[in-house]
Amino acid sequence: MLSEPNQYRRPSLYSEVSLCLFISEFAFFYTLNYTQFKS
Repeated sequence: MLSEPNQYRRPSLYSEVSLCLFISEFAFFYTLNYTQFKS
């Protein structure tokens, strides 16, 4: 599956960036809901 790292280098970077965006978005909504629930 990962026998050719050069081929999977660019998609892995793209998936890593999308994962960071997903985590930041999830953390944003989590903190938003937490502050609304706390107040």
